[in-house]
Amino acid sequence: MPNGLDDLDAPLPDRSDAFRARCGVQPGDFLVLFLGRLHPKKGIEVLVEALRRLPTERVRLLVAGAGEPEYVERLQAAARDLTLTDRVHFAGHLNGDDRRLALASADAFALTSHSENFGLSVAEAMAAGLPVVVSRNCPWPQIEAWRAGLWVENTADAVSSALAALVGDRLAARAMGANGRREIRTFLCWDRLAGEMLQAYERAVETR
Repeated sequence: MPNGLDDLDAPLPDRSDAFRARCGVQPGDFLVLFLGRLHPKKGIEVLVEALRRLPTERVRLLVAGAGEPEYVERLQAAARDLTLTDRVHFAGHLNGDDRRLALASADAFALTSHSENFGLSVAEAMAAGLPVVVSRNCPWPQIEAWRAGLWVENTADAVSSALAALVGDRLAARAMGANGRREIRTFLCWDRLAGEMLQAYERAVETR
C-alpha cells in the first residue's frame, strides 16, 4: 500500500523566475528537476549523460539533494563540462519554501533510478503538475496509464529521447503534467488509503 501525500489541496506557489535565475536558467529554457538523495543507485549519471546528448542547449538540469561528500564530488566532476555552461546546477538539499519553489518552477521532473520500492519524489512532482520521465526500474506503470509522462528504459538514449519529446512539444508536456496532478490526487489521497488500510486489517483479523 503506497504512502499518501499531504496537502494535496494546498495551492501551488507561482513559478519563480528569480528562483530559476539562481539556477542559471534563462527565460525560455526548459528546466528538468531531479529531487532526491544523491546516491549511485539513483542513476543521476544516466540523467547527466542524457542531457549531454540532447541536441539543444536550452535544456537545464537542476539536481536538488545531498549525499555522501565523496560521491557528490565524483558526480560533480563527471558533470563539470555541463556545470561550466550552466546546463547542470547542483543546488544541494532543498526543503520548505525552496523545495516547493523548485517543483513550481521546473518544466519537468526526471528520476533515472536503478532501483526504487516507490519513489515518493515522483508522486510529489506529479502533484505539482510536472510531466515526469521515470525509469522502468521504478514501480510507476501509472505514468503510462495516466499519460502523465514517459516511463522508459534506464539508458541515456531512452531518457534523452523522452526529454527531447517533452521539450519539442511543451503544450503536450503541460497536458501530461495536468493529467498526473489530477490522477495523483485520487491515487494518494489519505482518506482513500486509510479506508483500504482498515479493510486490510479487518481481513487479517477475520483470517486469524
